[in-house]
Amino acid sequence: MNKERAIRRPTMSFIVRLWPSEDDGPGMRGEVEHIATGERRMFADHRSLMTLLESWQRDLETVR
Repeated sequence: MNKERAIRRPTMSFIVRLWPSEDDGPGMRGEVEHIATGERRMFADHRSLMTLLESWQRDLETVR
């Protein structure tokens, strides 16, 4: 058993709001709000959501 305690990195909390895409497909679109800053960003599909979250992480790491 490993007695060393892992130190968890600081977390980022978000609210994700989803609504159906405008076409008839199963897609999703929506808005992500960063809890700490209140900043909101829109996304058009699941790929853009992941890209958005990754870019937000890079932006916040640059500030630190």
